[in-house]
Parts: sequence; structure tokens; C-alpha cells
Amino acid sequence: MTDARASALTSVVIPTYNVGTLVREAVLSVLAQTHADLEVIVVDDGSTDQSIASLEGISDARLKVVRQANRGLSGARNTGFERATGDYVAFLDADDLWFPTKLERTLPFLNEHAAVGNRMQYIGETGRRMRGFAGQDPEEHQHLIRAGELMPFPISSAVFHRKVVEQAGSFDEGLEQVEDLDFLLRVARHGSIGWLPDALGGYRLRTGSMSAARFGDQRKWAGFVAGRTRARDNGGDLSWEAFDATYRLSPKERRAERGAAHYRRSGLLLANGDVRGLWAMAQAVATTPGYAIQRLARQLRP
Repeated sequence: MTDARASALTSVVIPTYNVGTLVREAVLSVLAQTHADLEVIVVDDGSTDQSIASLEGISDARLKVVRQANRGLSGARNTGFERATGDYVAFLDADDLWFPTKLERTLPFLNEHAAVGNRMQYIGETGRRMRGFAGQDPEEHQHLIRAGELMPFPISSAVFHRKVVEQAGSFDEGLEQVEDLDFLLRVARHGSIGWLPDALGGYRLRTGSMSAARFGDQRKWAGFVAGRTRARDNGGDLSWEAFDATYRLSPKERRAERGAAHYRRSGLLLANGDVRGLWAMAQAVATTPGYAIQRLARQLRP
């Protein structure tokens, strides 16, 4: 399955904010792609560490660095997209990376889809590859994606049609969390979301990441995005203030959130060689056995 799309220019936007030298690894993983017709746009969102300094010495005309005052992750992605010139665009987080054939394998499948993602292999903070994988096949769940109820794979794995992104609209800078969930649901309303089952990149489990530090908040914001989507589909709208004022979890929902938090903590600890992750996994299984076992089976599937 090949055509002219496989040779089209692809813009890869990498927003960065105080991730140290990890951004260098992300950039080099893109520049090493077997599909060489690309540009890398690093958007420094007001970093105060050595993030941008770590890129010194990379002599490649395809790399562009943009600096701006801190606007948050969505603002950095939007700035990068404004600078992008490719027919296709991807948003790679600065602490993730791609394997060499990522674009070569993905681009031909954009014949059929608005965006295409893939599995990503878990890696620890030091770069150690784990056995587990992030991502699931979205084929039977397109309705959940369009409703804002499912993020099937990390945003770092997805490649989008530029025109579809323009139709869907930019990342919502008013969201403190799950801006990728909101963005993908709007993309999904302009075409199907495709999938490659192979691991074509690395998804870093990092204790300092926002999803690790604010796991409960992340789930709450996801509930807001889904609720706002339903309201807008019915001709209304929903503000964060109105949602927050009425947000209550049932005992069953609180238990599910505790189980998910234990499971997330387990992954973070084990990815970085901490045996306390085994205890966290035991807590996850004891709290929500169905959820923990199902996720473990999916993530460890070859």
C-alpha cells in the first residue's frame, strides 16, 4: 500500500518545557527516520533548564527551534502547527521518541484515515525499554473517540492530515489537562482514526510528568471534556465552573479511580526499576481486579 503520500513533507512539532536532555533524544529519533522528507519544529515554552542548550551541535537544516513565553502544552503545540509547512503533521511529546521506520510505516495508511496511531513501547526515565505497550486498536470504538470518552493511544504516536487539523481546530488552551483527548475527538469527526498494531515508538513513564503528578485531576478533566461534548452536541455548552460545582463521584467510581491510580503508579515504579511497583500492582488488582487484569493483558500482548 504505497502512493505519493509516502513521500510527502511531514511536520513534527515537539513542544518542550523543562525536560532536560530528553528533548534531544526525541529530536534525534525524528531526524533518524527512514522517511527523510520532514521538518522538526521544537517549541520551547519558556524553559528555564538546559532543554534548548541540549540541542546545540545538531547540524540539520530540517530542525527549527521556536522560543516563546510559557503558554502551556496546548499553546506550544499551536505555535508549532502555525509554523508547520508539511502536508502531514505530528505532535511528539519531548520525553517520547520514535523508532526509525515510524513515518515510513504510517504515511501510506493516511490514504484511508484522518489520523493514524500505533502502539508505543513503555520506556523508563533512563531509556530502558519495558515489555509493556501503550495504545489499543480504535476500530470498534470510533464513537467513543468522537464522544471524548476514549484516547486510544498517546498523541505522540499519531500522524494527522494537515487539512483535517485545520478543519478540526487548534488545541484548546483553556484546558489544563486532556487537551489531546479533546483534539482527537474533533479530528475523529472529520474521518476515521486508524491504527498500526506494531510498536513504532517509545512512550516514557516519567515520575515528573503531568499525567503522573495529577492523575486524579486528569480523569476529572476527561469527564469535563466528555460532558462538554455532550452538551454541545445537544445545542448547549458546559463551563468548567458549572461542571466543577456538580462533580461528584459515586462509591463505585471512587473505587475505580483508586484502582486506576494504583495501576498507573505501578507502571511508573516498575518502568524505573522500583520493586514497590509490584505492591502497587497488587493494590490495583485487589481494588479493581477486572480493570487491572484486562489492562495488563492488553499491554503485555506481543
